[in-house]
Amino acid sequence: MIMNKLLSLLVPVFSLVSLSSHAAQSNISGNIINGAGQKLYFEQFFETRLNKLDSVTLDKSGKFSFNVNSEVTDYYRISIKPTDFVVFIIKPGDKITIKADAKALNKSYTVKGSEYTMHLKEFSDLVNSYIKERDTISARFKRAIAAQKDAESEKLGKELGNAYNKFTVSRDAFLDKYPTSPALFAVLSHVNPSADYDQLKKIEKAMEKDMPNSWFRLQVKMAIKKIDDQRAIEEAKAKEAERQKLLKENLMPGKMAPDFTMADSMGIQKKLSDLRGQYVLLDFWASWCGPCRKENPNVIANYAKYKDKGFTVMSVSLDFDRKKWLDAIKKDKLVWPNHVSELKGWQTSVLPSYGITGIPFTVLIDKNGKIVQTNLRGPALEEKLKEIFGY
Repeated sequence: MIMNKLLSLLVPVFSLVSLSSHAAQSNISGNIINGAGQKLYFEQFFETRLNKLDSVTLDKSGKFSFNVNSEVTDYYRISIKPTDFVVFIIKPGDKITIKADAKALNKSYTVKGSEYTMHLKEFSDLVNSYIKERDTISARFKRAIAAQKDAESEKLGKELGNAYNKFTVSRDAFLDKYPTSPALFAVLSHVNPSADYDQLKKIEKAMEKDMPNSWFRLQVKMAIKKIDDQRAIEEAKAKEAERQKLLKENLMPGKMAPDFTMADSMGIQKKLSDLRGQYVLLDFWASWCGPCRKENPNVIANYAKYKDKGFTVMSVSLDFDRKKWLDAIKKDKLVWPNHVSELKGWQTSVLPSYGITGIPFTVLIDKNGKIVQTNLRGPALEEKLKEIFGY
């Protein structure tokens, strides 16, 4: 929402505040032709609104003068109507002179006495030139579309693209020309925050010298942070997807099961590879895991059926509470000897090696330590063991 407000050329949504060394009176004066009898307003930008500071009714001469006392460099504007105005960046002590035509303030004004406002004027002229070219081509493009002149409309479509590309080159040159000018805020309405990330950074950096603590600069910094955070999320997702891909490949049937050593309830270290020569169901579970406990009777039945034929189970518990872990083993009658746990829950060290993000999770390992299949439960486990042992 805030970016929609920010991305609007010279629209009154900013209050740019920075400390200068001392307060000083600044003055804006000049001459507005064709404005006799009309009221000229002097306003200051304040966050998302305008503060009206003063106004004057123009006489036939069109002369005006406004004063402002401030300790800060800030953004102001003069206007006759809300949609046509001139924006100023006033530093304490500036004496600014302006000439303009009341019929089109923004397109006719000239300015002296304010370096930053002259920068704004330069970019405004650049934008107005581009808009004029764009609108001329666009009108011809629409007529060609209406007349179904495909070749001409295609040509004009390319011209529109070329006009925009030419503008972006000029835009970027402006950014590089005035790297410390707060006038760069005007460029904000002509960048795509995500696509033109480097330009956004330049705009934020330009505020550092004269407006380091401004509300405007804070908004741009927040927008940059939002992009940085989103990029970090996307990068993390990409890394995780790549990790899962590698894990999936590493857990393919025929791959060696990642080896590990973990202590049982008596503190005795048990190593997975010590069970070579048997088929091993590596079972990740926990006393607090309902689906795991529900699956235990099936594991018990298969263990009882094949334990004398070279089949065993190694249970890795993701419990935190030692008593609850041991009570669950006893209550569920998990009679095989290989029960291990670090009592660290999801911080259990072996989980990343197997890419485990949920339990129950099982890995069936053959006599040579190679993976037969992963995540076998219920009838699927029973069928696979029948296939292996022949009954």
